[in-house]
Amino acid sequence: RMGPLAEADALLYRALHTDPAVMSFVCAPLTDAAASASFAAALRANALAWPARRTWSVAASEAAPPCGIVALVADPDDASAAELGGMFLPSARGR
Repeated sequence: RMGPLAEADALLYRALHTDPAVMSFVCAPLTDAAASASFAAALRANALAWPARRTWSVAASEAAPPCGIVALVADPDDASAAELGGMFLPSARGR
C-alpha cells in the first residue's frame, strides 16, 4: 500500500533519515533536526503543483504499518525526466 506522506509518517521519516545503515546508500545520516526539517519540506512539496517532488509512505499491506518511503523528484533541467528513489527500514528489505 502506498499513500501520500502525512504527519503520521514523521517518526518513520526521521528513523529512515537518521539510520546509518539506511543512509549508507544515500549520504551521511541526518541529525534529528535536519530530518525534521526535511520531513516538513517533503510535506510542503507534496502540496505544490507538479513539477516538484512527491513522497509516499509504503506498507506491505493495508493492515501493516509503513516500512518505507518512495519519492519522485522532477529534474529541474529536463521537464521530461524525474528520479524515483526509495528508502526502507532494514527489517523490510528483501520482503
